[in-house]
Amino acid sequence: MLLQLGHEVSPLISSVEALEAFKAGPDEFDLVITDQAMPHLCGLDLADHLKKIRPDISIILCTGYSELITPQTAYDFGIDKILIKPVGIWQMREVVDSALG
Repeated sequence: MLLQLGHEVSPLISSVEALEAFKAGPDEFDLVITDQAMPHLCGLDLADHLKKIRPDISIILCTGYSELITPQTAYDFGIDKILIKPVGIWQMREVVDSALG
């Protein structure tokens, strides 16, 4: 979807790999989109680590478990926007555009 919307994408399937890539070049990213349910580091924990490295990075959390993550919890971990799965392309565009400001 992001490619269809004209964005450059660095797809990583491991939260640990994503954290290492971010540490190696935090200024190479304008936005991070992460899933909540991942092995090793969940989306909230990944966001927390990323914000400690670069507090101004925008982070979108995708989740199918909306009842488990309140807006306050997301905010506390540095999440800027939440996308509830399943996500359509128009919803993705709106949230990404809003996060990029």
